[in-house]
Amino acid sequence: MLTVKMGDKPGGAVFQEWDGPNGTGNKVPPVGVVGYVSDNPAVATVDPVTGAFAYISPGTANITGSDNGVGGLSATDQLTVLPAASVPPVSATITLQPGQ
Repeated sequence: MLTVKMGDKPGGAVFQEWDGPNGTGNKVPPVGVVGYVSDNPAVATVDPVTGAFAYISPGTANITGSDNGVGGLSATDQLTVLPAASVPPVSATITLQPGQ
């Protein structure tokens, strides 16, 4: 799971296969071409080839990577996009004005 804010530097998905169950054992290369997809492109889009994603609006999207080779393995992770952080005030000024 990854949580980011609108305006943060975009990230990307990295798909990895293993020779053990549940992401254990040794890393092994995918046997086919890996493709990426977002289940909510209104929140985040993902490049289907590279896995690079862009934040579109606040919300949640599941990003899935799939190996189209023998076995057809896939993995999904959740991306939460929060509104851009507002900057808290750090100083103040006052302007005196004459009566109208």
